[in-house]
Amino acid sequence: MRRWQPTPIQILVLGYVVMIAIGSGLLMLPMAVVAPIPYSDALFTATSALCVTGLVVNDISTVFSRVGQVFILLMIQLGGLGIMSLSAFVALLLKKKLSQQQVVFFQSGVDDQNQANVLKIIRAIVGLTIAVECIGALLLFLHWYGQGYGFSNSLFYGVFHAVSAFCNAGFTLFSDNFYQYVDHGFLLIVIATLVALGGLGFPVLYNVLQVIKVKFVPGRVARVTPNSKLVLWTSFWLIVGAAGVIFIAERNHALGGLAVPDQVVNSFFYSISARTAGFSTLDMNLFHPAILLLIMGLMYVGTAPGSTGGGIRITTMVVMLGNLVQVVRGYEHLNLFYRRVSLRTYRYALSIAMLSILIVGSFLTLLISTQTGDWLPITFEVVSAFGTAGLSMGLTESLSFLGKFFIIVLMMIGRVGALSFLLVFSGRRKTEAVMYPEEHISVV
Repeated sequence: MRRWQPTPIQILVLGYVVMIAIGSGLLMLPMAVVAPIPYSDALFTATSALCVTGLVVNDISTVFSRVGQVFILLMIQLGGLGIMSLSAFVALLLKKKLSQQQVVFFQSGVDDQNQANVLKIIRAIVGLTIAVECIGALLLFLHWYGQGYGFSNSLFYGVFHAVSAFCNAGFTLFSDNFYQYVDHGFLLIVIATLVALGGLGFPVLYNVLQVIKVKFVPGRVARVTPNSKLVLWTSFWLIVGAAGVIFIAERNHALGGLAVPDQVVNSFFYSISARTAGFSTLDMNLFHPAILLLIMGLMYVGTAPGSTGGGIRITTMVVMLGNLVQVVRGYEHLNLFYRRVSLRTYRYALSIAMLSILIVGSFLTLLISTQTGDWLPITFEVVSAFGTAGLSMGLTESLSFLGKFFIIVLMMIGRVGALSFLLVFSGRRKTEAVMYPEEHISVV
């Protein structure tokens, strides 16, 4: 009998399933909760934390004890770093050799076939995460300490929200999310900056860090890769463009009660948070339906590959739009930053886009068929779960048991990626034994 040899993607998904089971068990412990909760709620919260989504069916500030909140914090950190990243780092600490699955996984993620470079990047990922979160925690600690929360509470609040922001999780220790801080510009800027950095992706952050470092080392050369340029350029214009639209549309509506500087800060805050973090300063039901559609688009697109966020990824969006422009202009190939995009990238982008539409459409049909409520909040919830964004129009807490199960599965798919989730069931790749003649098929 042939022994089963799991692929790296199968190991990744199995790792998430195991950790969700363990995490939900921890949240059921008496010391983790103020009062007993159903297992479905613990499972939902653990999945949301490990998939860094932020959708909650319980108020974690009142339902969970400080111990339970620490459990959630650890799950957010584990989910943000990624199970494969953490396991590889632990192996390095224990001076153990990485498994072949780990090496293959990271080589595909960082596009580097040199194992020594892969090991260096793993160390950098963990080191960079700790450094950014520590700086963010310090700034947030100073904010809440100045608000009179006391040293220990301010420290925990700072650490919790710094980790939640950088990991794009969207969990907060306040019953109203950040509603009470809608006019606290410093806090919102720190949170938004952490979210934006986490959404750029570890490969991009590592590349930029290397470029900055060699500036101070004579004789060494490093360049910003085309992939990093694409992510940075697209992220910048998505943030600025979305913020501009939100400000113009909502300055006399949802943002009407704020001073102009606070309106600007909140517009940028939502343009960043909507793509995957899920922090909110206003009730989503206050926004115009057109802006809610814009936010759903941002949640669907998500962040960069290799980041702590979800969605179809901004690179997929650029390749699909670029392909459209290429066809309209009559070009044979798509060129980005003086590089030709490979056929393999085309195929993956198209597969991800189509599969994502099928998944969102299927789960939307299931939720509309089994839950009560208007189509807009349900659609918003589905897209938020798939994009691991965490924003909600208030539907999450009223989900039925079946509705919670659908959202749990959707959060899992969103975290590992639609195409990766499908590859779990395909086994190892097979090479084609026969190459057939090419044939033209009319599509226009």
